[in-house]
Amino acid sequence: MECICDTNVFDAYHKINALEDLFLLDTDFLMYTDTIERELIDPPGFGMLLLSLGLIPIKLQGFETFLIMEFSKKFPRLSIHDSVALTIAKSRNLTLLTGDNNLRKAAYNVKVPVIGSIGILDKLYKTEAISRSRYIAILEKFLEKSQRLRLPEKEIQTRLKDV
Repeated sequence: MECICDTNVFDAYHKINALEDLFLLDTDFLMYTDTIERELIDPPGFGMLLLSLGLIPIKLQGFETFLIMEFSKKFPRLSIHDSVALTIAKSRNLTLLTGDNNLRKAAYNVKVPVIGSIGILDKLYKTEAISRSRYIAILEKFLEKSQRLRLPEKEIQTRLKDV
């Protein structure tokens, strides 16, 4: 599987000290080079850390510029980097990894598949990339910081009850 990534899922996993777990999944995580350079700046070296873990930088293809402009007009609440991620997902038939609500809505609108922080955690567990105890530990950390990370508490609680 290949995912084009927004920054916020990486940020969420970083804040709960589970960033390395993401890269255990048999998935190529892609991000536009400019987004890495301009958005992954806090904490210092964050972009380099993600690259060292396996984040794959990609460039735009010429025709994608037009789609970025179209999405920027159609979805004015998206940042330019969000429009780029959406464009790449749409034009290359990739899944979009994001937790950003506005970006998710735009993706659904243009029929781009989306997965977020909890969905990717479920994949880690279901593919046995992480153990049951690690899955529970990450869910508990997500629950503890759910408001700060803007994660749905009920979804996390349901998973904790069902595991």
